[in-house]
Amino acid sequence: MATAHQFVTMGSMGCGPTNSNMLEAIRGAGGCPVVLRGPAASGKTSAIIDFYLSLPPGRCMLLAPNARAGDDLKRRIMARSSGILIRPEVITFGALAGRIVAAGGKAARVISPVQRRLLIRRVVALLNQRRELRLLGPLADTPGLVNSLDAAIAELKRAGAEPQALARAAARTGRQAELLKVYQAYQQHLVDNNLYDADGLQWEARRLLDEQIQMQHPDAIAADGFIDFSPTQLAILAGMSRRGPHIVLTLPYDEDGRSRMWRWTARTLNGIRRQFGANLQEIAIKPEAGMDISRQLADIVFQDDAPTVAPSNNLRLIAACSRDAEVRQAATVAKRLLLDGAKAGEIAVVVRSLETYGPAIGRIFTQCGVPVSAAAEPLASMGVICYLLDVMSLAPNYRHQDVLAVIKSSYFNPAALGDFGPSAPAVAEMIIRWGNVVQSRAAYSDAAGRFANRQAVNEEDDDQAQIEIGPLAASPQAILSAGKMLEALFDLALSAANVSELAGRLGVRESVLGMGDDELVARDLRALCELESICRDLSAEALDAAALRQALGAVSCPPPSPGAVVDVMDALDARSLRYKHVILLGATEGQFPRSGAEGALISEGDRRSWSAMGLALDSRGDLTSREMLLFYLAVSRADESLTVGFMEADSSGRASQMSSFLENLLGPMGGIEALASEGRVTRISHGRFVPPADEICSPSEAMSSAIAGLFNPQIDPGASALAWVVAHEGHSLRRICAGLIANNRRWTPLEWNAFDGWIDQPPLQRALQERFGGAVFSCSQLNTYGQCPWRFFAQYVLNLSPLEQPQRRLEPVGRGGFCHDVLFGVMKQIRDRLGGPFDLADVPEDVLRSELESAVAAQCRRIESRRQDLGPLWPVQLEQMKRDLWGYLKTQRRHEGMKVLSTHFELPFGMKSEGDDLRDATGSDEPVTIQTPSGDILLRGKIDRVDDVEAAGLEGLLVVDYKQKRVPHSQHILEGVSVQAPLYALAAEIILGRSCLGGAYHSLAGEQRWFAAIRKFRGDMSVDGSYPDNLRESLRRVGESVQAMQRGEFPPRPFIGGGMKTCPPYCPYRMICHYSPARQEVKLRAIDEGGDDDE
Repeated sequence: MATAHQFVTMGSMGCGPTNSNMLEAIRGAGGCPVVLRGPAASGKTSAIIDFYLSLPPGRCMLLAPNARAGDDLKRRIMARSSGILIRPEVITFGALAGRIVAAGGKAARVISPVQRRLLIRRVVALLNQRRELRLLGPLADTPGLVNSLDAAIAELKRAGAEPQALARAAARTGRQAELLKVYQAYQQHLVDNNLYDADGLQWEARRLLDEQIQMQHPDAIAADGFIDFSPTQLAILAGMSRRGPHIVLTLPYDEDGRSRMWRWTARTLNGIRRQFGANLQEIAIKPEAGMDISRQLADIVFQDDAPTVAPSNNLRLIAACSRDAEVRQAATVAKRLLLDGAKAGEIAVVVRSLETYGPAIGRIFTQCGVPVSAAAEPLASMGVICYLLDVMSLAPNYRHQDVLAVIKSSYFNPAALGDFGPSAPAVAEMIIRWGNVVQSRAAYSDAAGRFANRQAVNEEDDDQAQIEIGPLAASPQAILSAGKMLEALFDLALSAANVSELAGRLGVRESVLGMGDDELVARDLRALCELESICRDLSAEALDAAALRQALGAVSCPPPSPGAVVDVMDALDARSLRYKHVILLGATEGQFPRSGAEGALISEGDRRSWSAMGLALDSRGDLTSREMLLFYLAVSRADESLTVGFMEADSSGRASQMSSFLENLLGPMGGIEALASEGRVTRISHGRFVPPADEICSPSEAMSSAIAGLFNPQIDPGASALAWVVAHEGHSLRRICAGLIANNRRWTPLEWNAFDGWIDQPPLQRALQERFGGAVFSCSQLNTYGQCPWRFFAQYVLNLSPLEQPQRRLEPVGRGGFCHDVLFGVMKQIRDRLGGPFDLADVPEDVLRSELESAVAAQCRRIESRRQDLGPLWPVQLEQMKRDLWGYLKTQRRHEGMKVLSTHFELPFGMKSEGDDLRDATGSDEPVTIQTPSGDILLRGKIDRVDDVEAAGLEGLLVVDYKQKRVPHSQHILEGVSVQAPLYALAAEIILGRSCLGGAYHSLAGEQRWFAAIRKFRGDMSVDGSYPDNLRESLRRVGESVQAMQRGEFPPRPFIGGGMKTCPPYCPYRMICHYSPARQEVKLRAIDEGGDDDE
């Protein structure tokens, strides 16, 4: 038997250790605790398996750090067994602690991660209510505080630091003191209620072992795959050792000069020595330098004086321009290995952070047809769980964004709420958007009631009348039904006892089963099962959605296991596993090693000061050593080949660099340049959109290669990619070719065509001629065509309209309509008072002010009767509009050099009355006919004001068009972009039977623009001799626009000029019109240089 800390060194005499002599050394310890230590790939796990198999079945228990390592141990034992073998007993420390506590006669009530976070949240709320958290209290409602406290408490408990130990070390005031209060209250709640968290269960197991409880135990306990043990875990092992079981541990550690890399496991080894004392037997393994890649790389990484070696034949690098490019190349490598004969379970993709790389790996490997073992997903981020949490979050504010997210979800099933059809959510959405419902539960039913009570056009008292709500038409019954559906949804969100019940009453499982994607169905069903399991533990707790959402962040949904041929894991889980082929991704600075951020609650200074007081936590230096050890273990997992990927730049083009760890590994081989010279570095630059022909890995890459090969045969030599695409993805190829044809035609000079907004199919042209040949136009429609023909096409031909976004803004009502209606009320009241046309200059100012107040009050009553929720900014907006209106009326009292009598207000033509419509009685229900050089057009509209004027020796009518802000540029009028003034002037002549001098645009801010036979310059009035020509030019433009509509000419060609320099960014159709200034220039320049213009 060896004395304290005397070593048995295996392989130090020039020959490597064998399984038999290592097993003999373990047995020779005479039952004393053994730690079998050595570098990576030195045979430690094989020795443990031999030790296990040397004992009678069921007499040895194996401890693994996690389930994946435990499964690997079982697999390897089964493969090595030659006879009958009882299922190997491989468990974790948590399971061992549970057995010990159960043997002590206690029911181990272990709280889940969700319950732990909820408990911390309640503790924080209670302490904050008592005003005991001066620093942390303001953050009490934030999820970040609970997450940070959860991490801090877990670290303290793993270090074996009970609240009493923290009390001795922590400061008496400030952040440390408040952390202590939370920790004490948390731990006291567990004790008072006989509860345990994961570390607390191990504490209890340690305590029971000290009390000498009676329990059955195996003859031996072997722990393999660990790089550290907590103080509590070592105490449990020591307690079990005192009862008789032979304890055998393995640990990656070697005394080879790499002290910084081994610092983490050296600390662990010292802890083992302190715990077991003189009884500990250490067996140091010194394997021979091997020829396999794992030994070659393990021997040189982090060696300060490593000798120069030739690059390993089985090492390859991926230098990528983005994470997706790196993962895509890794999928190519994996697929090539599988095609070359690698079997399922022989390839592993290892990353430092699955959170960073997991989604990309799952998505891209699936696209490439390589099934991978999916990573567990955070439960709170899964679609079906987000939907349920969104429903729970509706109360108490019922924000329209939240309600829309729920009713537009694919999981929403209106039939589960009652007798509601599939169209009810769409009707409800339109009620919310066009009713400008911002929030509050009552606002939804009020909006539904307002729409349902509207008089349907030409269908009064008809139950089947269709009422327009934005782009949708619905019957009053459908509108009220949609409102009732929302009420049922709100009632259910309030009445459900828990989220599991909510899922049942919403029919979520039925919605999931009705989806067509089997993979998505399985994923959502797993999430629902996990949620139901959690809810059983929380059955007695009343939770709000925010608390539950935060707590579920600690839980992951188990991934599907069958069908994977490539394993995906983080470096920590891979530390004890071996594969023939390993692909290590993310060897980029900042990712591996992972950057260690300062703790939110426990700083590096805290760790140093607490260590001096006897409370030892991991320091930043410890964590750096741990990262080195994990990298060392990661590069030594491969038996045959290792591929390492890193990013030279991210997807935005920002430069990145390879990890300093990877540089250290490549240094003895001559660096990355040496591998590149031998063709073992695959570089993927931002300019590479198509992989080489022999690296095509997915249908999308084949498609890209095939299309690019049409233009460059070198990309697809032999057209093999194109042949594959034609055979397997013909429908996709047709879509892409159609897009290529469209793009080519759009950029073809000298030719306006169907891809430029020209409708050239005769049946459609005939339909347009019929539609617009006798159509009645409004000035707004004509303005829209003049501004951009394609916008007219989208808005008035296709009837597309942007979705309204309810918002509580500075303008909760239409400012333009309000001001128009108020001015109508003021002018009409004064005309009625005076008995006819009037000059505002003759109206006393106090009378004018009184009439304005009266008109504003009347309009407010109309608006407030229709909308209950105008918001707190409504009074502010109202005062601003009153000031603007008063300022405008005062300017209308001054008109030097001319006589003005205001005669008609809101003069309609071609528009039927709609009940409470504000209009001049002199108007006409029939449209007027406007003669243009290109033919007659029918026009409808409403003229804001008609004045009778005398100026510069001329007398006649003048139409006034109100504008809220800017008035149109004169070029806009001539080019047919703003046509109210010329067209309304002609309409006024026809309706009133008098000559009209023209029109003027008035801004409420005081600006004016005249388009008339008279003009005003610096207060002087004069005759504008150019008006007749300008009027003819404007009418020509209008007539040509109508003819172009009939011919089907709707190009995305916005008007540029008159202050407009480009397509306006506020256009709601800009995302779908494909307008390009460069393409426009190509077309027009070619035409200007002498090409044919179909126009």
